[in-house]
Amino acid sequence: MDKNKISGLLFYFENSAELDPGIQAQTIEVLTAFYDKIVEEEAAAAKKRKSPNKSGVLQIDSETGKIIAEFATQKEALIAIGKAGKSGIGDALNGRTKTHMSYGYKWYFKNEYDQFLEEQKKQKA
Repeated sequence: MDKNKISGLLFYFENSAELDPGIQAQTIEVLTAFYDKIVEEEAAAAKKRKSPNKSGVLQIDSETGKIIAEFATQKEALIAIGKAGKSGIGDALNGRTKTHMSYGYKWYFKNEYDQFLEEQKKQKA
């Protein structure tokens, strides 16, 4: 059941004069709790979907460590390398791959490039 349907039921039960007051109060309590839970879940899902980084995406040569290209979005990067569907680039960008590798390249958000350089220094040492 979605939020709009629950909202409609709440309106009905809150404004109904035909119901037993005890049953009416219990029903309103349950519907309100259910409505609040849906609102919380939607907020959590929206927060999870929002990218924490809007700086751009860097495609980096995995051997030389040099920047090959810069893209505004992951989708733009996928199109440029001829891939479609779910983004392995997103996995690399968000650290779900330890090496930041996907499709043969390393991927970093532009404002995390300094982190990449630090990792390069550690690997050479």
